[in-house]
Amino acid sequence: EKVSERLQREGSTEIDFKTLDHYIASIRRYIKPNLEIPTLEEFGHALYGLSGTFFQELPNAPRKYRDAVGGLGSLDQFYNNLRDVREDVERGIIYFPSELLDMFKVGRDELRQLIVNPDRRFVEMMQFLLEEYEPFLRQSAEPLLTTDLRETDFPFSWKLMMGSLSERYGRIRNVFETNGYNSNSFSRNYWEAVRNRFTPDV
Repeated sequence: EKVSERLQREGSTEIDFKTLDHYIASIRRYIKPNLEIPTLEEFGHALYGLSGTFFQELPNAPRKYRDAVGGLGSLDQFYNNLRDVREDVERGIIYFPSELLDMFKVGRDELRQLIVNPDRRFVEMMQFLLEEYEPFLRQSAEPLLTTDLRETDFPFSWKLMMGSLSERYGRIRNVFETNGYNSNSFSRNYWEAVRNRFTPDV
């Protein structure tokens, strides 16, 4: 029995069950060792399945912007992947699509070394993701990102979350770029930046 069918049988009516099934299927498909994503197109599907669907079912998600909320979730997963690239690669979970690796002549078996000792190929691949793929991905979230939240009836929780997400994406990108896409340096400096941001002055 699908999880969505059980919830529906038990009377949970606030959930879009097809979206829930998509989310669960994506977890099973994309969070596992020896993962291989063939194309950039499927990479986009994975980002949406793992997080776009989840965002669409968050409490008080604005139904008027449902597609854009899914796009925002995809963007969020994109930045999560960047933040966690060292941990994922070490576990054999490689989100870089084969098509992308081929474009920059990077072998899957090189990634463990390249994430901590990036060469020109790896740097150019990361720059492609941030400078060309990220804007493409952001387009689907644009109706939500460009909305003036002060003039809408968005729930307060979503207004807070939107501001927090924009700040987090900028922090991930800035630390990655300033550390030359070195995942070891990124992890150390990123979490230090987070602590400094959220630790109150004494």
